[in-house]
Amino acid sequence: MKLKVYSPDGAKAQEKDFAIREFEGKKGVQALKETLVAYQANARQGTSKTKDFGEVKGTGKKPWRQKGTGQARHGSRRSPLWVKGAVVFGPRPRDWSHTINQKVRQLAFQRALFDKVTDGELSLIEKITAAKPKTKVINQVLARIHPKGKILLVDESFEKNAQLAAHNLARVLMVDAASVNALDLARCKNAIISESAFEKILARANG
Repeated sequence: MKLKVYSPDGAKAQEKDFAIREFEGKKGVQALKETLVAYQANARQGTSKTKDFGEVKGTGKKPWRQKGTGQARHGSRRSPLWVKGAVVFGPRPRDWSHTINQKVRQLAFQRALFDKVTDGELSLIEKITAAKPKTKVINQVLARIHPKGKILLVDESFEKNAQLAAHNLARVLMVDAASVNALDLARCKNAIISESAFEKILARANG
């Protein structure tokens, strides 16, 4: 498949062929969905908790007698009906993690790459570099390639100046080639990847 490869300043571009796996129809879509759900589920801490009847403070004594007061019947101040009482069916600590095997995860990654390329949302750059650690410098380069939308910026190993220049941009997510996954590709509108990083990504996807 052909991709645009931009010069380091983002001003010029040329097309090059890359060995990206192609898909027909919806093959790999279910694997991608399951993998994205798993990544997000595995990021959940699962520490939310409310107190049930046996955990809240308060006496177990009946507030007033059953009949004759004109008030509603109550058996305990720890009841969910009372302020500072128990919570009914509230969240409890639990493990939200999902397990996705390697083949499914790899298929999802291949499909995410294919979708990014076919949608015209993935561009390559010869090198991600900045002469000075200034946000303005790297922002000008990114604006020439993708003026709007959240950008996934991927390099094999970010230069110090480029990293300092880009990390403060709200619309940029920086990930190295060894760590980038299907979720990173899915949650950013556009992706700009250095040539060396893309070769490493293809080796991971096709390996």
